[in-house]
Amino acid sequence: MSKCSFCGKEYEIPRGMTEFDITGKIRYYCSSKCRKNYKMGRESEKFKWTQNYHDKKKMIAERTHNQNAETHKKA
Repeated sequence: MSKCSFCGKEYEIPRGMTEFDITGKIRYYCSSKCRKNYKMGRESEKFKWTQNYHDKKKMIAERTHNQNAETHKKA
């Protein structure tokens, strides 16, 4: 299974699009929506429909939870 370079969604190989850069970098896109957003220079972490947005949000929530736990231990 491939993972989309923009949204982070895993999809089956016959679907989607694979793009090769001049430098040899390979990018996988699950849809034309992801490919077009990447081409426009948009950041995937800013869109709620992407998996990268949810991963970043979850990481921030865990970090703040850990910080709150540490401050309560000190008190």
